[in-house]
Amino acid sequence: MATARARSDNAKAARRRDIIKATAGLVGAHGLNAVSMQDIAAACKLTKPALYGYFATREEIILAAYRTLLNDCMAAFNRSLLAAGAPLPRASFNRIFVSSFAARPLLCHLINHLTATLAPKLTAATAEHLRTGTAEQLAGLRALLLHYGYADAKSAGDLARAYYSILTGAVQIAAMPGGEFRTDMIDKAAFNANCLAALGCLR
Repeated sequence: MATARARSDNAKAARRRDIIKATAGLVGAHGLNAVSMQDIAAACKLTKPALYGYFATREEIILAAYRTLLNDCMAAFNRSLLAAGAPLPRASFNRIFVSSFAARPLLCHLINHLTATLAPKLTAATAEHLRTGTAEQLAGLRALLLHYGYADAKSAGDLARAYYSILTGAVQIAAMPGGEFRTDMIDKAAFNANCLAALGCLR
């Protein structure tokens, strides 16, 4: 039986969140490539036409899940930094950064597929939304690098981009070969080692 139609703005926003959460659960259980719009609709007790009323494509739903996970990750990262206090050795900052992502294997799984699998299938508006969201996260990381004195105003932007590039590369190295899916999605030991080693070389 289909879920009742959401009519108010609040109900529609809640329905979108439910769709995103259900999609994350499906991808976490089966892997990105195994999840279809029909699967998502069934999990949400919606018809496919109703689902398309909220998201135009499967990729847009998965991107929304990615952004939700990334925002949660960065919020947890900031909480861990506050708990650690300041001044904070750069190596400790790096460990907190890496562990924040390693604790979210689904986020790492989506990062690994973002450029090759998702981005080419996004609408122009959604792709711009992704770029804007990434820029916001980089700006937040840049501010942290400045706050802890690891960079000056001139170099902090480049350093923030380097952190994100190293993270992405470490996820790709640690991913299962051939895009194969498994429950933990990445080799966490390989991810931690590669990411920390590369971050330790940054100045």
